[in-house]
Amino acid sequence: MNDQHYKSLIFNGPIGYVHLKHVYDDLGRLNDFLFVEVNEVFSNIVKKDQREIINQQFNDVNLGFNLDKKRFIESYDLYTSNKGYTITKYSRISGEHFTFSFFPFSKDDVAVYLTKCDFSSKVYGDPLIVEESKAVYYDVITGLSNRTYFDKVLKAMDNLNYYPLGIIICDINDMKQINSNFGRTTGDYVIQSVSEILRPYEDYGYVISRTGDDEFGIITPNTSNDVLYKLMLELQEKFQSIKHELFDSSFTLQVSLGYNIKKHETEDINAIIKVAEDYMMRRKFIAHKHSGKDGLASIKAMMVNNSHETDDHMNRMAELALLFAKKMEMKQSTTDDLYLLSMLHDIGKVGIPTHIITKPGPLTDAEWIEMKKHPMIGYDIAKASLDLHSIAEGILSHHERWDGKGYPQGLIGRQVPLLSRIVSIIDAYDAMTEDRPYRKKMTQQEALDEIIRCKGTQFDPDLVEVFLTLFE
Repeated sequence: MNDQHYKSLIFNGPIGYVHLKHVYDDLGRLNDFLFVEVNEVFSNIVKKDQREIINQQFNDVNLGFNLDKKRFIESYDLYTSNKGYTITKYSRISGEHFTFSFFPFSKDDVAVYLTKCDFSSKVYGDPLIVEESKAVYYDVITGLSNRTYFDKVLKAMDNLNYYPLGIIICDINDMKQINSNFGRTTGDYVIQSVSEILRPYEDYGYVISRTGDDEFGIITPNTSNDVLYKLMLELQEKFQSIKHELFDSSFTLQVSLGYNIKKHETEDINAIIKVAEDYMMRRKFIAHKHSGKDGLASIKAMMVNNSHETDDHMNRMAELALLFAKKMEMKQSTTDDLYLLSMLHDIGKVGIPTHIITKPGPLTDAEWIEMKKHPMIGYDIAKASLDLHSIAEGILSHHERWDGKGYPQGLIGRQVPLLSRIVSIIDAYDAMTEDRPYRKKMTQQEALDEIIRCKGTQFDPDLVEVFLTLFE
């Protein structure tokens, strides 16, 4: 079959066809696509005359998909460079799903084929009529798909065409309290508000489902770790905007999120989801304001009462820790652990006698022996808690030094856990820049100069350089 015959078959065939040419910016980066050819099927799908599309740039034509040009280019650039073609899901405003298949055929040209996809059809092994599928697959309160649909699509997408396959779990904190304090109508309002924030992401080909009373699941085919992490942060920020006239200043709506990605066929999708759920539960623990004895707020209160840690100190530590994590582009689980460790590294001081903790002057040798027990006490406390288990080693090692002269184990260099090395720097900085009964605080520059002086001895020199950039 010659090229002209093949092109004629495609152009006049039953699927949408587009010929796009790359458009580059002044720095030679892919910036947009120019429509060179479109067939009648594509024209009918987007409800535009071919003359309205040809010779126009992608960003200047409303195709009715609400496609974000940046995400479209990211998906195209990431996967075509690795696989030669990619299949990416996008959702039409009407709720219909289409498959975009990219086939680059020269350095600057790509063919795109557009086919309709219906997850409730026999293509995915379950021939249901549309009326039945709406009843079976959709949630009444939100209009999103439900858990049955989520599980069905997840099973269908668990194959090489959709890897890396991302999963995000979203859980509304304190839903029972919201219903109890403000009424179920307000509770429904919160659920609907969360769903309205999530719904537009269907236009990127993501599957958005209400998977439980206060839980939502998101499936993101062909999504890199970086894109998924940024999406999670984006959603967290948007959820914070949800307000209600009955919410007073003491109540802030919190939605906890966790994510994970399946990259290889050998990985168990259920294990992938379990990790995402574990990350979500960790964030719920971190964010919780009204929990019981194991909640972060209660642990902080115990430390304030029993070890004379101040809430302000813990909050400043947490703020610096998050800046550090962002600068180092840490993954979610590591960021969460650093956040917890920055606040709870001295939890072992609850087991040190009060007269030693509160002594305004220098400690005696005997008192120092007692004080140096607090990392081990903290380690034992953390190991006994499911929520703190992951930072136990960090608590044990937060007084170790880069030169090996710290305690309790005398670890040296990178034997000291990374998060402990970070916390030792920010803890020292915070201590120097706050007043103490026996000395006045240093200026910011004086404290930074002292950190610099101690790099390579007390502190990891590479991490000191990262820390300094937080103040540029």
